Amino acid sequence: MIPDFVYGNENSAVGHLFADRSLDELALLSPVVLYGDKATGKTALAITLAVCWARRSRQRPLCFATGRSFSEEYLAAIEIDDVSSFRNRYRQAKLLVIDDLEPIITKPAAQIELLHTIDCLQAGRVPLIVTSGKLPASLDGIEESLSSRLSAGYSTCLSRPGSEARSSIIQDLVALIDPELNSHSIAQVCDQCPTLLTASQLMQVVTLSHQNRTANGSFDGLLLSQLIQQSVLGSQLSVAHIARLVAKKLRVKLSDLRGSTRQSQIVRARGLAMLLARSLTSSSLQEIGQFFGGRDHSTVLHACRSTASKIENDPELSKSLSELQAELLNF
Repeated sequence: MIPDFVYGNENSAVGHLFADRSLDELALLSPVVLYGDKATGKTALAITLAVCWARRSRQRPLCFATGRSFSEEYLAAIEIDDVSSFRNRYRQAKLLVIDDLEPIITKPAAQIELLHTIDCLQAGRVPLIVTSGKLPASLDGIEESLSSRLSAGYSTCLSRPGSEARSSIIQDLVALIDPELNSHSIAQVCDQCPTLLTASQLMQVVTLSHQNRTANGSFDGLLLSQLIQQSVLGSQLSVAHIARLVAKKLRVKLSDLRGSTRQSQIVRARGLAMLLARSLTSSSLQEIGQFFGGRDHSTVLHACRSTASKIENDPELSKSLSELQAELLNF
């Protein structure tokens, strides 16, 4: 995706962490706690910060874990009587990242183990980066001593990207996915959304823009806005619903669409349904193929490309597509 973490004024405190002095003194700032709502980029920021520190300090190894994996690995180490290997891995790292702290809170023994790990890292001046949905001190069930350790460093709350950051992220994504797209126009459509989009949702928006652009690289802003509402912000649209609607409109049996028949009328309808499913749902090519009789992703991709190429020279197919899109987008 994007090789760097992009942030704007809404996350200005993040910039402090990437200053040369902060990277040099990251162990003194530790534990660095990044907290906030889901999909605000906490994991991406933690990884980016760790990699930047490693490049500057030229120290390895880095150790990455989640709250769940830390707890499960510790339990497994106890069961096979090999806690020393577990501790060596985490306590001999030059930097440790614990992503999504919350699962540890339901495991008292894992909390105590993490507490001792933090003490060991601090004694060795090893940086620790933690991500969490909330400030550790506000998590129900956290051990007071662990909360105290995690509250002793640098904490910052992450927000969803604002207008400036969204524009920058979109520009970078366009450069990666489809340089022919107009990143400024896409950013304008995103700015009109009723809710702030996450970085991963912006990735979906750029992908949708790419999939629905014309030969000259332009796209219908209204259509894109509707696609965002349906595909990005949470629609009840499903591959099954699209298939049923296509079958009804083109007067074919749904069982035939999902079956193996190669009759031209069925192949035509199936290709249209696959194209719509790819454009209007978040389902992967593999998931779409699974619905349509267990076809593989390459078959779905070929059907979508073939249908898309026929639309420009087939008025009837083009009309069916437009009418189906209009009905589905108002679903």
